[in-house]
Amino acid sequence: AIKKLITRDNVFALVAGLCSNAIAPAIEFIEQSKIPYFTGSLSDPNTTSPTKRYIFRAGMLPATYQGSAAARLAVEYFKGKKVGIIHVADEYGVRNRDGAKAGLERLGIKPTAVEAFNPGDPDYTAQLTNLKNAGSEIVILVAYPPDGAKIVTQAKKRDFNPMWIGSGATCEPSFAAMA
Repeated sequence: AIKKLITRDNVFALVAGLCSNAIAPAIEFIEQSKIPYFTGSLSDPNTTSPTKRYIFRAGMLPATYQGSAAARLAVEYFKGKKVGIIHVADEYGVRNRDGAKAGLERLGIKPTAVEAFNPGDPDYTAQLTNLKNAGSEIVILVAYPPDGAKIVTQAKKRDFNPMWIGSGATCEPSFAAMA
C-alpha cells in the first residue's frame, strides 16, 4: 500500500501507520523515495534509530523502552521481587520482553518466568501455569487487547491473580471492556 501511495499516487508525505510489523518492511523504501513519514504509533526502535532523514516519530516510545519502564514500575513503585513476563510472539512483544528483562536485570531482579504466545491463541493454560508455579506476584503483560483480555480472564478462572502491568496496547478501552 505504501509503495502504491508513493509511486502511483505521488503523495508528498505519509502520516500514521499503526503496526510496526506492517510498516517496518517499507521504511527503507520510504527513505529512498525521500517522502516524509510521520508516525505516533510505531514501537519498533529501528523505525527512527539510527536517525533517518525522512522518518519522524512522535508519541509512542520504542517497545524496548516500554518494557524497561514496566520493569521499573514493577520493582521501584510496586516493590516487586517476583516478576514474570508474558508476551505476544511478534516484533512488538519480543522487543517489550527484551526491554523488560533488561530493566529487571538492571534492578537486580531475575524474571520468575518468561512466557510467549501467538496472536489469537485460544488457550493460555501452559503459560499461566508456569507463571503461577514460578510464584509471579506481578506479571508484565505484553498483548493486544483481545489476547490480553483472554489472558487476564483465564488467569482469574485458574485462581491466579497477580498484579498486572500492561503494555501500551492494553490501555485501549476495548481491553478493559473484554477483560
